[in-house]
Amino acid sequence: MIIPLNSSYDILIIFVLSVIAILISFLTYNRVSTGKIRKILLISLRTVTIFLILILLSSPVIIKEKIEAEKSVNVFLIDNSLSMKLEKRDSITRDLLIQRISGLSTSITENKFFLFSGKLSEEITVDDFADIYNDSIDNFSSNISVAFDNLNDLSASFNISSVTVISDGIINEGGTGVNSVLKIGVPVNYFLIGDTNRKKDISVRKIRYNKVSYSESLTPVETDIQVYGYTGRIQINLYEEDKLVNSTDVFAYKEQNLYSVKFNLFSAEAGIKKFRISAENIEGEVTYKNNYKDFFVKFTDNKIKVLILSGGPSPDYAFFKQEILKINNVKLSFLTQKSKGTYYESLPGSFSDYDVILLFGYPTDISDKEILLKIKELQNSKITPLIFVSSGNVNYLKLKTLEDYLPFFISGAASSDFLSKIRFVENDNKLSKEINPAVFPPVYIQGIKSSVKPLSESLIVSENGGEPVFIENKDEIKKSAALLCYNFYKWRLNPELFQGSKFLNNLLSYSFLSLINPEKQSKFSFGTTRDTYSPFDDVVFYAYLNEKFPEGDLKVKINIYENNNINIHELQKINMYEFKGNVKIKSKGDYTYTAELLKDDKLIEKGIGKFSVSENNFEYENIKPDERILRTIADATNGKNFTDMEVEKIKEFLYNTGEQKLTKIVTSEKVNLNFYFYYLLIIIVLAGTEWFVRKRSNLP
Repeated sequence: MIIPLNSSYDILIIFVLSVIAILISFLTYNRVSTGKIRKILLISLRTVTIFLILILLSSPVIIKEKIEAEKSVNVFLIDNSLSMKLEKRDSITRDLLIQRISGLSTSITENKFFLFSGKLSEEITVDDFADIYNDSIDNFSSNISVAFDNLNDLSASFNISSVTVISDGIINEGGTGVNSVLKIGVPVNYFLIGDTNRKKDISVRKIRYNKVSYSESLTPVETDIQVYGYTGRIQINLYEEDKLVNSTDVFAYKEQNLYSVKFNLFSAEAGIKKFRISAENIEGEVTYKNNYKDFFVKFTDNKIKVLILSGGPSPDYAFFKQEILKINNVKLSFLTQKSKGTYYESLPGSFSDYDVILLFGYPTDISDKEILLKIKELQNSKITPLIFVSSGNVNYLKLKTLEDYLPFFISGAASSDFLSKIRFVENDNKLSKEINPAVFPPVYIQGIKSSVKPLSESLIVSENGGEPVFIENKDEIKKSAALLCYNFYKWRLNPELFQGSKFLNNLLSYSFLSLINPEKQSKFSFGTTRDTYSPFDDVVFYAYLNEKFPEGDLKVKINIYENNNINIHELQKINMYEFKGNVKIKSKGDYTYTAELLKDDKLIEKGIGKFSVSENNFEYENIKPDERILRTIADATNGKNFTDMEVEKIKEFLYNTGEQKLTKIVTSEKVNLNFYFYYLLIIIVLAGTEWFVRKRSNLP
């Protein structure tokens, strides 16, 4: 215990007060006639009394200080996501916790244990180690970044010296979380759970498709199939509302693990349909739960409005026109060049009324540049997808006006056009599965110097030199496509052999559907973030406006139809364009809902959607334990891989990191002496004693 008279004053001030007290006492009794011993006693009593009074007037305090060392905390984050139930990883984790980790506390550290799959779900103790995995929680994904964010929020309440992650390393959301953990400023270590050797498994991975499409048209869908530990034929099936509608085969071999599979969806009528892509179950797989994936597609019967600008009549144009007129869900307007400044049809009133602009052999030498400038001006205000089909008399110098909105760069003139057959870039091409264009008669390939843009993809190339023939731009803003060949009218010859008419029809249908998002034609877009949720997930709804509305009270309401009841939920407005909301639904099944956009409580537009509540197999997409993310975090924070490290070595490391974070806590208690009764009593006794001595000495 340290008891200074006042923590605010140093020794010099105490000395000055003592001198003052002595001087006053000496001057008081220096000339008094009394005995020497009695004079010394009186001076001493007066000195102490005056000194204490001066101290009392300075409001002194007694400070009691106590110094203690605060233990640092080793935090253990235990992954309890669904993948930890594969291959007995949950049992391995329990054994690890009980046999190796429960005794890792040291004299200067203590341990805290938290479960996580996304956010930290709960803190557990050593007594809970035997039962930490259950199926009644939302653990259908792994997001370590969110866990670190939660831990950072808790770090103010205890002194963290290290973090140790116990996981199979399958982190499928949120990235590495390095930025989040660096805020905590401690080493992150890890135990990798599970056998990293590849086991036999087939899984349906990411599916790429348009959530909204047109009825009576082919809609492409593409998925990745991951195969490990198996070679040979694997059947991939497409189901529509539980009915098998198409199948294809993947031939797996050792050197490749990922395969791309394409299907075409079709609906004769508008509505929402549920589809499933499923890989056949192979004996010996780690799990069959990742062999399928469900999704919904909304088919609409809205017509795509297409303006076709042609450089003039030709056999190719006649064949093209014949096939495009067969597509049911397009509304066509034609503008065919007749001579300079004149057309066979009337000029359209406004180009902005169209969903797609198609240039067929346009522009030519006699084409009006003003029309190209109108199209360019339109693209600056409203991006309209552009399709270009070449011919033998295209003026590419004029076409360069629209280069920013095409899927290829125009570099300049080259050698003359050349004849070549064409082929798909991939054998299993998304454009057509049953037609092989390599058997078609050769076409002329444009000799223009061109190069495919970075966000574009060549789907068809020439057999001679591999020059791009059909290009698709995947830019979400500047969507476009181009067919860089001509003389393809010969494809319609011998239809039983070539099937050229069907191929061109598929090509045009695919182009329109790839470039147009029917959802954008509505005043607002809406949906769920996933097609399938577990009973323990929150179903997350979103909506966003496709246009700016005048000021007013805008709302989006979701009406969910469940067991003949309608549950109404209003989405929260995030900003002037976005809305979001969560709903918990525990009963399994397929659910229909409507979304309503209201302004000042008046209905503006209404749409319909579907989602499913069933087993969520997202966590099973990749089942192989993987330490890459855990190692990245450990390297960034100077952490260790504890997986195969001896317990004593782990304990030593945790002790050293704990020692660096060890802090001393000083607690203090102050007593104000001017309110302290015994202190005042001492002054009274001293003053009374002095008075008594003075009276006995006959002093006034």
